[in-house]
Amino acid sequence: MVQLDHHADNWNELPKSLAERLVRFAEDIKPPMEDDDFRSVIEEATRMYSECTCAAVRQHIANKRAETESTAAARNEADLDRAKQIASRQLSRRLRRRLDDTKREQLLNRVADAVGSGRRKPMIDADGF
Repeated sequence: MVQLDHHADNWNELPKSLAERLVRFAEDIKPPMEDDDFRSVIEEATRMYSECTCAAVRQHIANKRAETESTAAARNEADLDRAKQIASRQLSRRLRRRLDDTKREQLLNRVADAVGSGRRKPMIDADGF
C-alpha cells in the first residue's frame, strides 16, 4: 500500500519522460498544408490524452489500493512491527531518494493502521475472560 500511495502522488501529471515523448509524437504528425488551427487541435488532443491517461492510472492505483487495504484489514497485526521493518528496507532499496525517510515513515504508519482493522476484537467479560 505504501508503494501504491507513493505512485499515486506521482500521477497527478504525466511523468516528464512520457510527457516529452507524447509531445514529440504530436509534433511528428505533419499532414499536408498544416496550419495553426490544426496544430492547436493536435495540442489539445495531446493534453486531453495526457489528462485521461493520468486519471486512468490514478483510478487503477486507487482500485488496487482498496483491494490491498481490504486484504490487510483481515490480517493479524501480531507481526506488524517486523513487517514494517521489512517494508521500510524494501522501499528504501527500491525507491531510494525518490521517497524521503519522513514520507516513508508517514506512509508506513498510515498503512499499519489498516492492518487488522477489519478483524473482530476479542470480547473480554467483567471477569477478564
